Amino acid sequence: MFPLNKILTVNVVDYCNSVGKTIFEYNLVGVHLDDAKTTDQLISEFAKQVPPNTEVVVNFIYNVAVAYSKGILSDHKSSFQYASGVALIPKNIEG
Repeated sequence: MFPLNKILTVNVVDYCNSVGKTIFEYNLVGVHLDDAKTTDQLISEFAKQVPPNTEVVVNFIYNVAVAYSKGILSDHKSSFQYASGVALIPKNIEG
């Protein structure tokens, strides 16, 4: 599983500046996951989706949407979670 401490909310330009590299030194790959049961499950399942040789994931976001409906016989609650980010894969190590 990809290390959780390398899944960052910082944007790609700020990350590149912080490590002294340019965006052109990376291949950028979107990583997406939706509908996990819990937030912990969402983040751990997201980490499993990160491609091999990824240095870091940037622009990580996750959202939870909850909907309630009130019925005559019962109430219903449903939720939907998703996460996305951008994997930065150094061009010099990708096959």
